[in-house]
Amino acid sequence: MSDVPLHIASLFAQAFNLTQDQLKVSLQNLRPDFIFFDLAYWDPSIARPLGIKLIYFSTVSVSSHSMINFPMNVNYKIDPPPDYPSSIFSMKMPLYIARHILHMSCYFGNGISFLERLITSIFGCQALCFHGCRELEGPFSDFMEKQYKKPISLIGPVLPKPSCRPLDEKWVKWLGGFKKGSVVYCAFGSECVLEKDQFQELVLGLELTGLPFIVRLKPPVGVSTVEEALPKGFEERTRGKRSSSWRLGSARTCSKSPFSRMFCESLWLWVNVGLLGEYLSSSFGAPCWRPIFQH
Repeated sequence: MSDVPLHIASLFAQAFNLTQDQLKVSLQNLRPDFIFFDLAYWDPSIARPLGIKLIYFSTVSVSSHSMINFPMNVNYKIDPPPDYPSSIFSMKMPLYIARHILHMSCYFGNGISFLERLITSIFGCQALCFHGCRELEGPFSDFMEKQYKKPISLIGPVLPKPSCRPLDEKWVKWLGGFKKGSVVYCAFGSECVLEKDQFQELVLGLELTGLPFIVRLKPPVGVSTVEEALPKGFEERTRGKRSSSWRLGSARTCSKSPFSRMFCESLWLWVNVGLLGEYLSSSFGAPCWRPIFQH
């Protein structure tokens, strides 16, 4: 869904809903013990009569999910219950963030909102899984367990195994021209598509650091390539200080490589940064997450 513009993403959801009959036939034939799902809010009505357990799984953090059912007042402040494990909502929310959250309440195909899809799925499952670990999000996981009365498992960071495949020669040459720890790496993930003005503000800010940088982003809204969205004169001013292809590629470096210590990934999700800020100072350690089912 992240590969289509936001204003037509509901068409993707409508097409997804048309797979219900195929799913029903497949489940009747396969009879799995359980299925993982997220936005397919109609899965419980198909799977439960067949005795199949349902597990809601999301790569979005449990801290983000923990606030989706809170009302927002006229001053753009969310009103959580007293036992909510963060005080961030005592601040007035910026208008652009409030708009993003309110958008979740708009119809998202078939007369149901994106928010209703999420909540219906959560209420219809037997257990929930989230991308995260208890050191960072334990209080939010406990809060959601209490709110929804369902077991929750945080399955860890789900990181791929590091590869020791050597970097391409062009990257060895480019990175080798800078001191260790001096290159800024900026990536917002596959689901973030910025507006053109947001993209330009970001790269201009990186230029102001005076440091070499690599930006790995999707083309902004309304353009087909990253290059055509760059501010006027930007390429000439930053020549040699930024990567020419705007991405590092799939190759990763070995743990012994000096390059592996040169990158600093920026955090974009305001919710995670704000909510978790109160726990970051005491949460660095080996992740420990519980199994989904305990026999």
